Amino acid sequence: MWLCDLPSTALNDHWPQHTFRVLWEEGQSQKECVLFKGHKDCWSQDSVTEEQVFRCELSVEKSTVLQSELESCKELQALEPENKWCLLTIILLMRALDPLVYERETLSYFETLKAADPMRSAYLDDLRSKFLIENSLFKMEYAESRVVDLSQRGLTILCHLEHLLVVTHMNLSDNLLRCLPPSLAMMRCLEVRLPSPLSALPSHCCLALLNDPPSSAFVSFF
Repeated sequence: MWLCDLPSTALNDHWPQHTFRVLWEEGQSQKECVLFKGHKDCWSQDSVTEEQVFRCELSVEKSTVLQSELESCKELQALEPENKWCLLTIILLMRALDPLVYERETLSYFETLKAADPMRSAYLDDLRSKFLIENSLFKMEYAESRVVDLSQRGLTILCHLEHLLVVTHMNLSDNLLRCLPPSLAMMRCLEVRLPSPLSALPSHCCLALLNDPPSSAFVSFF
């Protein structure tokens, strides 16, 4: 992440917009964003869908094979309802095929898997939370929104914050979070609704300041 604070004197109020471009060494890569008149921030961020951050793009042939494997695993699970490896494989196949289409069914399989493997329930809760946050990132990007609602999802961890840096509103209420990660302090655009209760909060994460809008413009590249 690259941030640049711009004092108000650096901007011309008579221009409808300002374009900012950052070039990396030897011109190998560049980022560009536009600050429109009246706005306090602008950004350029890689797409989680276009860059295939959380899943690989599947060809028709691969999708057909994975769909066939999914059906086979479901048939096996019907015969062995408490087969934990079969249940986990079903979840991962659903994630590979389409995490949003299979979201509700995936959550149901998580509950079945936790009942079959209670010794790993904490790990499974964290994995479930990770998948739910990834799904929220997909939905947020498709909607071109800077608002993410993670309330009432039973989250036990908060991850992938590096992909949420431009979020302005994030609802974390009614979850099972015991602490917030230190990286939350990097989210300069954020207004947070805190989960309750929390057993620990990073000492350097001053949430009160996050609710105050910046007095100067800033440009960010991710």
